[in-house]
Amino acid sequence: VSVQNLTAYRFDLVVRSIMSLVHLGAELVMVWTIFHNTKEIHGWTMLHMFVLVGVFRMVAGGIRMSIVPNMRKLLEDIRDGTLDFVLLKPVNAQYLVSIREFVVWRATDVLLGLGIALYGVIRLTGTVPVDGAIRFFIVMLAAGANHAAVCPDCNSLFRVENVHRSITVDEVRHLGRFQLLERV
Repeated sequence: VSVQNLTAYRFDLVVRSIMSLVHLGAELVMVWTIFHNTKEIHGWTMLHMFVLVGVFRMVAGGIRMSIVPNMRKLLEDIRDGTLDFVLLKPVNAQYLVSIREFVVWRATDVLLGLGIALYGVIRLTGTVPVDGAIRFFIVMLAAGANHAAVCPDCNSLFRVENVHRSITVDEVRHLGRFQLLERV
């Protein structure tokens, strides 16, 4: 239904896609402003930042495309008292609540992020390394498995445990604080 609503207003779809381009342009101008007078900052070059901005746009676009509208709809159903109608349907309620709405135009953010990340990678390495792409995919799967640490009651394929419980600044700076223990 959300796809039908979105395509009924094609002008809105076009304007929102243009706004995604404008936001990406603003982010790239900010990166250019930072690196205008210097070649690198602690080993990071402008192309590294392009890859980072691209990955951020992909992840944020994916979250805004599927998770945010469904959580908003879930909270609205709880507030209005209509969640019972969803829970009484003869399908998995968690699945149904999670896939009711998709904001299709956010795919623009995902595609733009992919394009910027690929541009940065190709300019850095001359090609897209297949082994690097596979490692990136595995890291993204592990980040998705991190969801189990935030929502342990959800039906996740992985069980994750927080292995560091330190509050020092040096400990917090390290990425990968969650260790994948086993596949359930």
